[in-house]
Amino acid sequence: MKASWLPIKVIKVKSHKNSTILQVATNATKEEILRYANEKGLHGELRLDDGKRITAEQRKKLYATFKDISDYTGNPPEYTKEFHKFLYCAESGNEYFSLSDCSMNMARELINRVIEYVIENDIPLTELAIDRTDDIGKYLYSCIKYDRCCICGLPGLTYTLDRDRNKMCLCNSHYDMAKVKGLPEFEKLFKVYGIQYLG
Repeated sequence: MKASWLPIKVIKVKSHKNSTILQVATNATKEEILRYANEKGLHGELRLDDGKRITAEQRKKLYATFKDISDYTGNPPEYTKEFHKFLYCAESGNEYFSLSDCSMNMARELINRVIEYVIENDIPLTELAIDRTDDIGKYLYSCIKYDRCCICGLPGLTYTLDRDRNKMCLCNSHYDMAKVKGLPEFEKLFKVYGIQYLG
């Protein structure tokens, strides 16, 4: 069985004899975790994010998006991953890298590039693209650039929101919701905002 990267949050740390006991929380279900158990128990590695290297959450977003792209294109996930890494390196001028230990910034840029590719090519995801992005500003820009609603990903129109000429791309349904709720409430609800777009 292939290993799995699970993002965790450490809730409590306690010393006990010659060991340290950690209480952790994760979004994975009990069943998802227990499928890695065997007769010797449940073993794994703990890698604490130092704020400089790719996080487990970033890795999870990338691998989930690579799988969705693969499901759509019919290409194997490993091919999809390598294709997007090489594409990113060609565009950015960075050296080839591993997703096991690249920088957090490099992971963020790769996520941005892959999400833009998904939006540009209208590739369906198993969750909303807004939940996969690592940089909301670049995501909002891509949505305007490719006429996709920044909330649901459906075709949308770009609206000018205020006197500062800030813009946001929304489908009819979410535009109507923004009018009913009021822009400040709508932005707070979906964690979006209008951006300057010079396109």
